[in-house]
Amino acid sequence: TDADGRQVLRAEREFERDLIGFLSGQSLHELAPGQTLTVVLRPGRFNPPLDYDLPPGDYRATVRYRGPSQEMIDEVRARLPERKEATAWPHEVVSNSASFTIRDTDQAPNEKPLVWGPERDGLRAAIEFRLPKYVVEDASQLPGIPLKTNVRVVFHVQNVSDREITFASETVRQGDRIHVTNAAGEDVDVKNVWYSGMPQMVRWRLKPQQTAQLPVLASGLESIDEPGLYQVQYTVRFNGMQQKNAEGEVTFPLPGDWQDELETGKVLLVLRPRTGDDDERAKPPTFTSAIEFVDTEGALLEDGWFSVTGGAFGERYEDGSLSSVPVELTGCTDQQVTVSVRVPGFEEAQFYHVELKPNRKSTFTLKRSQTTRFVVVAATDGRPIANARVRFFHRTSALASSGPFPTDGISGPVWTSSDEQGRVVLESLQAINPYYEKLGDSIYYFYVEPQRSDRERYGPAFVGPVRAGQELGPVKLWPLIDVSGEIHGTPEELDRFAAEWDQPVTLTTDNPQATWMYAVSDKLTTARGDGKLTFKLTGLRAGTLRIVSNFGPRPHSVSHTYARRDPGPSDVVTTFELTNARDDIVIENR
Repeated sequence: TDADGRQVLRAEREFERDLIGFLSGQSLHELAPGQTLTVVLRPGRFNPPLDYDLPPGDYRATVRYRGPSQEMIDEVRARLPERKEATAWPHEVVSNSASFTIRDTDQAPNEKPLVWGPERDGLRAAIEFRLPKYVVEDASQLPGIPLKTNVRVVFHVQNVSDREITFASETVRQGDRIHVTNAAGEDVDVKNVWYSGMPQMVRWRLKPQQTAQLPVLASGLESIDEPGLYQVQYTVRFNGMQQKNAEGEVTFPLPGDWQDELETGKVLLVLRPRTGDDDERAKPPTFTSAIEFVDTEGALLEDGWFSVTGGAFGERYEDGSLSSVPVELTGCTDQQVTVSVRVPGFEEAQFYHVELKPNRKSTFTLKRSQTTRFVVVAATDGRPIANARVRFFHRTSALASSGPFPTDGISGPVWTSSDEQGRVVLESLQAINPYYEKLGDSIYYFYVEPQRSDRERYGPAFVGPVRAGQELGPVKLWPLIDVSGEIHGTPEELDRFAAEWDQPVTLTTDNPQATWMYAVSDKLTTARGDGKLTFKLTGLRAGTLRIVSNFGPRPHSVSHTYARRDPGPSDVVTTFELTNARDDIVIENR
C-alpha cells in the first residue's frame, strides 16, 4: 500500500511452477519449537515480472508466505519420494506491516504518452524506452541521446476489451521481432543476444484497462553504429513458445490463453554522436572501501588469497594476497560484487551480492576446514616429486545434475605445490557449498603438473573426485608418452580423411547421470606416402587417447561441446589406454 494505506494496484501474475523449478528454486529449513527463521527479502532483485515497479515515495508492505501446493507435494511424492520437500508445511501465513521508502531508481519509467499499436482481439502494445540516470535528454526528441547508450525496452501490453485476458510470457522477453528503419526508410540490422537457459514462464491475468509491463532481455539498439533518426517497432510474439510436462502435455500456454502477435506503435529514436563528456557522465561515481576476513571467534585472518569481482562480465577490482588487512579497495562503485577468498585452515568461500560502502569496512566470517592430503610420486619407481604445481580444475556437488564447465581448463589457479617429500596439503576445501546444501558434499578436481625441470620426464595427472578431509595416498605421474601410427583406406578415403584427437577425462560424482567427459580436441596432422597416412603425437600424458576420424565425403559435419569433438553418425571413434610409447596404432574405416 501507499503511506496512507491505499492498495498499490497491479495486474495479477504468477510463476509457472514445474517440478525442477520448485526443487531448485527454494530452500528447506527445519524449525524447532520457538525457533525463528530470518529471511532477507530483496525486492530489487526479484524476477522482474513479480516485482512492483514503484516510483519514489513512502510505502507499507506485508509479506505472505505460501507453502507448497498439494498438487506439487503429490508430484514430489510420486517422482522423488525421498525428497523432504514433500513434507514441507503446506499452509499460508501473513506478516505484520512494515514501512519503506523508495528514493530513486536507476532507470525510471518514462512519463511521456505511449504510442500504441493496433488492437488485436482485446490487447494492444506499446514500446517504452528507459534510459540510464546520467542521460538527461529525450530519446525521441532532438538533439537525441548519445550513440551506444544502453537503451532498455519495456513492452506495455494493455487489455482494451471488456473481458479478462490471460497470456503466458517469459520473465524477460526474447525472440520478439524488432524492426528499425533509418530516415531514408531503409532497414537497419540490429544485433541481439538471447538467454540459453531454462525459460522462466509467468502467466498474466489482465482485467479490462489493466497493463502488463514486460522487460526485454536486450534491445540491441546500442548496436546501431551511425547517428541519425530511426523508427523502432516490435512484433511481440505470444505464440512462439510452449512448455510440456513429463507426460508431453502442454503446460504453457494453456487453452484460453491469448496466443497471437501484437504490433507496437512506431517510436522515434534520435541518436547523436557520442562525445568524451558523454563517456565521463556514463562512468559511475567511485569510492574507497575495505574488506577483512575473520574466524568464527572474530580473530582477524592475515594470510591467504582473495578476489573481488563485479558486473555482468566479471571485471576484477582486486586480486591478491591478504598481506595487509583490512584490504583497501579503490575504484569501487555501488554495483554489487562477489568476494572470493581462500585462507589456509579455513574453507574457501564466495560471498555474492555484496554491496560495498564508501569508507566502510565489510567483514566476512570463515569456517575452519578439514585438511586433504596426497603425495606426488613417480609412477616408475615411487620417487617423490617435489614442487609439482596443483591447479584448481573443477568444483561441483555430489548430487548435482550437472556441474559448471571448467572454464579455465588446465590453466586454473595454482592452489599449492608439493614439498620436498612430494606431499601436498589442501587446507581450503569446502565440505558443503552453503548455497547448494541439499546437493551434498562439495566435489573437487585438480590438475597436477611437474615443475619445469621435470616436465621432460613426467607428464601431468588429474586428481579427483576429491572431498574435504580425504587422505588420498600417492598420485602417480607417468613419463610423457609419444605415439605414432597409420591410417589405412582406399585412395578416395585417404583423400577425404580428417580427424581430431584429444585426451578425455571423465568427471564423476555420486550422481551417475551427471558423469561428464572433459576434452580439448585438436586437429590430427598427417603425412601421406606409400598408400597410407601417418601421424605422430608427442608429449602425451598417461591415460586415454581418443581419435575421432571421418573417411566420408566432404564437407564433414562436425560438432563440438565447448572444445570437445562430439562424434557424428559417420565418424570412426578409436580409443587407446596409454602407459608407454606406441608405434603400432592403425586406424581404418569401419
